[in-house]
Amino acid sequence: MKDVQLKLLRTAIAQLSVLPVKFAIIDDEGNKHGDLEISKKKERVRAKMIHPRGLVTDYVLPFLKDLKVGEVATIPYNQLGKKSITSGATAVASRIWGNGSYTSHASPTTDYIEILRVGGREIEEKYAAPKK
Repeated sequence: MKDVQLKLLRTAIAQLSVLPVKFAIIDDEGNKHGDLEISKKKERVRAKMIHPRGLVTDYVLPFLKDLKVGEVATIPYNQLGKKSITSGATAVASRIWGNGSYTSHASPTTDYIEILRVGGREIEEKYAAPKK
């Protein structure tokens, strides 16, 4: 920081210090001036993957790819687990038919999820996400 900038910063801090306010100033070097607490910006942390990428999609896709409007697919949880299959099945259904094109039900007493296709577009080439 240049001398003239430091002089102005010191003046600003002195003027703010006499007022009944809380303030915080962070200079170029990262030094904090004032008594206002500043929360640190939280970094988004990606959740640890439970299964290898694409495993759940590869398992779920054969149950959904030929499903017609009005038909129900029953997808067993198998060793992948309820949470993985449920989120994977709804993600695949949204990707291939669009949001709002299906309804799902995962009963706590069963070992499968049911997906009812209620509409949506026809499956695009290689089950790719729609182009925007």
